[in-house]
Amino acid sequence: MGTSHQVFLVLSCLLTGPGLISCQLLLPSILPNENEKIVQLNSSFSLRCVGESEVSWQHPMSEEDDPNVEIRSEENNSGLFVTVLEVVNASAAHTGWYTCYYNHTQTDESEIEGRHIYIYVPDPDMAFVPLGMTDSLVIVEEDDSAIIPCRTTDPETQVTLHNNGRLVPASYDSRQGFNGTFSVGPYICEATVKGRTFKTSEFNVYALKATSELNLEMDARQTVYKAGETIVVTCAVFNNEVVDLQWTYPGEVRNKGITMLEEIKLPSIKLVYTLTVPKATVKDSGEYECAARQATKEVKEMKRVTISVHEKGFVEIEPTFGQLEAVNLHEVREFVVEVQAYPTPRISWLKDNLTLIENLTEITTDVQKSQETRYQSKLKLIRAKEEDSGHYTIIVQNEDDVKSYTFELSTLVPASILDLVDDHHGSGGGQTVRCTAEGTPLPEIDWMICKHIKKYGNQMFPVLVWSGCFFHDIKGLKCSL
Repeated sequence: MGTSHQVFLVLSCLLTGPGLISCQLLLPSILPNENEKIVQLNSSFSLRCVGESEVSWQHPMSEEDDPNVEIRSEENNSGLFVTVLEVVNASAAHTGWYTCYYNHTQTDESEIEGRHIYIYVPDPDMAFVPLGMTDSLVIVEEDDSAIIPCRTTDPETQVTLHNNGRLVPASYDSRQGFNGTFSVGPYICEATVKGRTFKTSEFNVYALKATSELNLEMDARQTVYKAGETIVVTCAVFNNEVVDLQWTYPGEVRNKGITMLEEIKLPSIKLVYTLTVPKATVKDSGEYECAARQATKEVKEMKRVTISVHEKGFVEIEPTFGQLEAVNLHEVREFVVEVQAYPTPRISWLKDNLTLIENLTEITTDVQKSQETRYQSKLKLIRAKEEDSGHYTIIVQNEDDVKSYTFELSTLVPASILDLVDDHHGSGGGQTVRCTAEGTPLPEIDWMICKHIKKYGNQMFPVLVWSGCFFHDIKGLKCSL
């Protein structure tokens, strides 16, 4: 209901009559003011709908299918809206409900609410109102009541119901048909008019399984695509056959999606609805929603998923360490790189620009998929060795993109003195002492000159004691780290 309509209707309630009693009369009026009316065959009749805003008609025959029905608006000086429905050459097919309603009260999801009048057009050659295409199929929930819609053109006609030749007791209303709880199978309505017997075609009652709750599951085998690929989303309803399911998605206005329904009976009832969007573009990115409604109860359930479509594939990497890294000798260490990519990437590691051969060193690599487009690659040093130092590179690539990252690794080796050599150069050539050390990073060597060296102990286990030592920057007798 629009704002202007709301204001108009509220004011009309406040300004007419005592209290707010008139607010109960928001429904439009029908002239003639009757609940039902009998019209002679092949005659003409007209109905007027009067309301405080724009009004429309719902009737058994559409204007497109029946040129004998005309609907037009009339102007008057009362300030009210008047719409006239006129039928010429009335026939049995015009028997049924005629409903007048406000335009602003009609929605796609609710039944029309308005004033009603039922019109009968008795036809001695047609005891029953002609059936629509789907009227002969009566779908009912298990153990629930149903209506077999054999309506008569004359309210005075007596009707009986039969199932496989047996008379079936049931309540009858000439405006609806037989109402009751019916077992599955064929039913026929029978009437006698002026000694003449009329029978309807078979009504087939079919029982469907329905539950008071909707068990709905959505499945998107992937949520990331690139342009040109086909998007596929499915929604499944379990243990319920009386369901209406609607899709909402970005390409809906362009009718781009293709929908399919598969019914699975065993081991239990399952309705699988599939939405396929071929040749996806970036415009197809967004929310995809399926909404299931129990057809006979006010039960609704919905699921949604977000789909993204990229112009082309991509690769993004995020190392969790820097470009300069150091490990201690014999240390166990992992280097982790977070990867996001689509399509599925190929991940490789290099050391000093050569493919890493894991079985020759105590180094392993592995890749784990954490989400649809997220991966984690690890480079693991089992027991770091000096020769493990070098430049390591991870390369991540797919058919559309490639990314790499290089870092330098140093293995820290504790400093140690390997050798101390005393080199004499003859009687007049002096003396040179060489100190050999190792370590990473490169160790610094300091020299000490000792004036007094004393020897204690025996020849097998001598002990040398230095005294009066001091640091100097000339060749001497002792080196120190």
